[in-house]
Amino acid sequence: MELLLIPGLLCDDSLWAEQVKVLEGEVNITIPDHKSHDDMAALAADILSKAPPKFALAGLSMGGYISLEIMRQAPERVSKLALLDTAPYADTEEQTVFRHQMMDEAKKSGKASIMSIFPMMIYEERIEDQELIDALVAMDENNSVRSYFNQQKAIMSRQNSVPLLSEISCPTLVLCGRYDLLTPLSAHEEMAEKIPGATLVVLEKCGHMSTMERPEEVNQALLKWLKG
Repeated sequence: MELLLIPGLLCDDSLWAEQVKVLEGEVNITIPDHKSHDDMAALAADILSKAPPKFALAGLSMGGYISLEIMRQAPERVSKLALLDTAPYADTEEQTVFRHQMMDEAKKSGKASIMSIFPMMIYEERIEDQELIDALVAMDENNSVRSYFNQQKAIMSRQNSVPLLSEISCPTLVLCGRYDLLTPLSAHEEMAEKIPGATLVVLEKCGHMSTMERPEEVNQALLKWLKG
């Protein structure tokens, strides 16, 4: 089986490092480039142009937005879908204003950093977890202001995917941290309710970065999803 793992905003392959260790013996894994386009539809089309004919698909946060756009463009190519710590909605006006503020800050500083929203990303009890902090900081090394702008513009261009949910027919896992402040549990409950037969997994003591905060539990859920 082929599996595409799509990272989130300002994230790279290391977002999925613990999952790759466990899953690479079960499936062939590809982590596509998700920083090269500033339009969501074009980004999904580019990933599809390089993807295997048929594949399982998992995305976290922005990776989930991309996954939903892939489902819009080529649902027949996706054998299984996993949506992690994400949401099916288009940006609100408030979210768009916030994104522009973050882009302005990155332009002024010349640095696009995942740490600018660090307190919102992880469960509050992990704020001083140095190992987790170091892993997040390491991801910043692969970010440029240009790629960050591409990602933010692509996110702002995404469609509302709520109407799409009822049309998804492949086995679907919806997973999130209970204390995800960026894409809250309510969004995942709505996705799980509207996607026929979807499975909802909620991780306790976990925020937005579930693959890094609770890797073993995420791995268990993904293995069950892949083998189901």
